[in-house]
Formats: sequence, structure tokens, C-alpha cells
Amino acid sequence: MFQQITRFLGISGLGWVLDFTIFTILGLIIEELFYASVLSALAGASFVFFLSPKFIFQDKSNIPLKYRYVLYIFYQILLILFISYLIVEIDRFLHNLICPLLPVISPFAYIISKLLVTPVAMTSNFIVLKIIIERLTMNKETTTFATKGHSNFKR
Repeated sequence: MFQQITRFLGISGLGWVLDFTIFTILGLIIEELFYASVLSALAGASFVFFLSPKFIFQDKSNIPLKYRYVLYIFYQILLILFISYLIVEIDRFLHNLICPLLPVISPFAYIISKLLVTPVAMTSNFIVLKIIIERLTMNKETTTFATKGHSNFKR
């Protein structure tokens, strides 16, 4: 498990650099931080997903990777919407309460906001990726999905 976490931090770190770079560039180009966050996060999440079965987790699922990717992107969209909302709210908080006291951080408020939400996203991504890559299987006889060691749920 420690090795998986270490590898995840490395691969996710690269994905985060991709995400953060795109986010920073888009933040300079467009004013709507929400859209910058959504687009950059999807790029970073896709990068991490496709490297995870090879370098982090043992792919034990009998479900094709493309279907698990669709499930992961659905999860990512929900997470990204939540995280993007948090980024906007933290940025608003910083501009309203902190920037008047420390005006020097004003141009960096959106970057600080992104940095503050990153640990939440990385933790939830590790858990969800581990389930999708290692534990999600399909019982072909009954067409049910299950996570190894947990009860089945109907498709």
C-alpha cells in the first residue's frame, strides 16, 4: 500500500503539474475560473487514469479499461464541479477579506485557491482509482457489478 501511495503521489504530481499549468494559463486568458478549473482538471485526471493501471495499481478488473474510464470521468465531473465551486468560493473569500489586508496576494488568489483544494482532490482520487482499477469486476453469469470483498449491486 505504501508503494502504491508513493507511486500515486508521483504520477498524480505529474498530472497535477499538467492540470496546474493549464489552469494557470487559462486563468490568465479567461476570467471564469470555474471553466479554467474544469478543463485543466479533466486533462490532469485523464493523464493519471491512463497511467494508473500500468504504474500504480494492479489491474484486476475484467471490465475493459474504456468502460472504467467512462465511470471515472463521470466521477471526475462530479468532483471537478465540487472542487471548482470551492476554488471560486475560496478565491472570493481571499479577494474580499484577505487581499484588502495583503494586496500583494491579489494576483495570486486563484492559484492559492487551487493549492488549498488539491489535497482533498488527490485523496479522493486515490481511493476511487484504487476501487475502479483493482476492485471493480463484473460477474458475467449474473450481470452484476461488485467490488472484491463487498456485496454485489445490480446493473
